[in-house]
Amino acid sequence: MKERKEKKEKKLAIFIGFIVVVIIAVLNVIQITFIAETTNKITEQTYIEECTELTKTYRDRIAGKIEEFYGLLYTYTSSDIALTGNTNQIATWLRNHASIRSEYFDYVAYVDKEGTFISDIGTQTNVLERSYYKDIMVDGKETTVDDPVTSKVSGKTVIHICRAVKVNGQNKGFFLSVDCCFDLERGRIRALRKGGQALLVAYVHGLNGPAL
Repeated sequence: MKERKEKKEKKLAIFIGFIVVVIIAVLNVIQITFIAETTNKITEQTYIEECTELTKTYRDRIAGKIEEFYGLLYTYTSSDIALTGNTNQIATWLRNHASIRSEYFDYVAYVDKEGTFISDIGTQTNVLERSYYKDIMVDGKETTVDDPVTSKVSGKTVIHICRAVKVNGQNKGFFLSVDCCFDLERGRIRALRKGGQALLVAYVHGLNGPAL
């Protein structure tokens, strides 16, 4: 009788020991899974934060450069000849003063209310359908920058940085700088509209998709 009781107790102890081992194993798996998931989430969040910060740095740097370009265009929009609104005279003056063009710009052009585009390198076209024409001459904005487009003049991918010529508070035409100095291969650039102001945001080359 005593021997049978001891055998039962021994089996019970083995069973309980087995259950404990199983529980410990399950808890370990749960713990490992939890740690792995938590680590992945932290890594992912850190990556997102780093991408966001890097993108903000690029955005702020390029937005600052755009503001500098607007300032450089003030030389043109505030000139006496610009205030006359005479397209032919402005075109002649522009070509005669090509030397004042900033090294940042490929060329500078004047656009009148009919959309006639005349540059300081002697080229002429019409940009009535372009978004930047609408921004300045239809919507009445003082400055704008468009999405990268194929230039009608050079065939290159460029951006147009525009500033209005104001006479008595009205936009009578505008000057624009044509710029293709941004490296579109290393950092794909597009314009984002935010709060009515166009900001360029650089895509970070080599990251897994665009960092927005």
